[in-house]
Amino acid sequence: MAEQEAPQANLQDQDDIFMLEDEEDDPNLFGLVIKHTLEWPSLTVQWLPPANSNITTDHNLDGRQILLGTHTSGNNSNYLIRACVYRHQQNIEADAIHGHSNGGPIVNVEDYKVRITQKINHAGKVNRARYMPQNPVIIATKTVSGQIHVFDYTMYPSTPPISQQSSPCLRLAGHSAEGKGLAWSTSKEGYLLSGSDDARICLWDTANANGSRRGILRPLQTFQAHSAGRIIRPVRDVAWHSDSDALFGSAGDDGQLLIWDHRALTGPTQTVKVNEEGINCLAFEPLNKELVAVGCAEERILVLYDLRQLSQPLHKFLTDESTGEVYHVEWDPNCATKLASAEEDAVKVWDLTRIDTQKPDRPHEPLVTYADHSFRIPDLAWNEMAEGMIASIDNENSLRIWQIGESFYNHS
Repeated sequence: MAEQEAPQANLQDQDDIFMLEDEEDDPNLFGLVIKHTLEWPSLTVQWLPPANSNITTDHNLDGRQILLGTHTSGNNSNYLIRACVYRHQQNIEADAIHGHSNGGPIVNVEDYKVRITQKINHAGKVNRARYMPQNPVIIATKTVSGQIHVFDYTMYPSTPPISQQSSPCLRLAGHSAEGKGLAWSTSKEGYLLSGSDDARICLWDTANANGSRRGILRPLQTFQAHSAGRIIRPVRDVAWHSDSDALFGSAGDDGQLLIWDHRALTGPTQTVKVNEEGINCLAFEPLNKELVAVGCAEERILVLYDLRQLSQPLHKFLTDESTGEVYHVEWDPNCATKLASAEEDAVKVWDLTRIDTQKPDRPHEPLVTYADHSFRIPDLAWNEMAEGMIASIDNENSLRIWQIGESFYNHS
């Protein structure tokens, strides 16, 4: 799974486009699509809690923040990025709204655009960036060196200094290679997990960083179990159980899903061999507590397991055109039965109410397929404050913000 070379940058971010999606068979499939071209590709995306606490409505995107990073090529600098979705008003001919050009009356039309509000110097490309749930101004990033860097974005200017040197608040040591697995605990403030290509999983307690030397913090614990025979294999992803500050899972290049309790000193508490090709990602369902989904490095297969019986998968999400890999999986924070998978050139949203758990290998159609991306999709993020809204990015500079139409989202 060699990483592709970053495409060349455009001279500047392209204008965003607000539209009602009408290219699908059903015009009600998408209620909102915002298309934005970034200067450089991003390997990571996450919605940040809004800076304005008065933002509560599902359809008002003003002030919504998005966390991104750059993956530049050559000698260009890299940045951790905060962006803002804002309302833009323009005057157009009324007839033009309906595809005509008859010189109709001028009307005001509001749409949404994306604006970069802060760039923070970063040491190399940003493999992944995630904010701390208990204190969203604290952001951890995966670097190319293997170190994890921690930033408090309130301590940095909106425009980076000319020095072009990264100066994180804290550096987390423990890895000797880069990777993408990164997860903050929602139960224990400051607990951060990381999995990397050195086959290690590291756990830090960033809330107790007083013992760090020169701003470098060593792991609280280190774990290693992913292997194929005597050959250790990279850890592709890590995730905390949604209801515990002790339980977490890891997905490996060895095709194993491992469940850990960091209080145990004897290795993983549960192990299941999913496949031979490897697992790219995993996610615990935040509301049900017993379900975990894993995305495979084969045939776009997404597998659902019940933690109470890991020996057999509960279901495999298959489609007739299953080819390629699943790079990221994420549960809908607003609905316990929906999850999204990022694949080679499309995002699929699945609904557990539409599957037959008695036939785990039976192909079926996803609830929604968003196929506007043309290149690999390394990350996606559900918007917790807007039902059915997802931000997704790809390796060709594209950021998409889209919302499933209400009639489809609430079909049941």
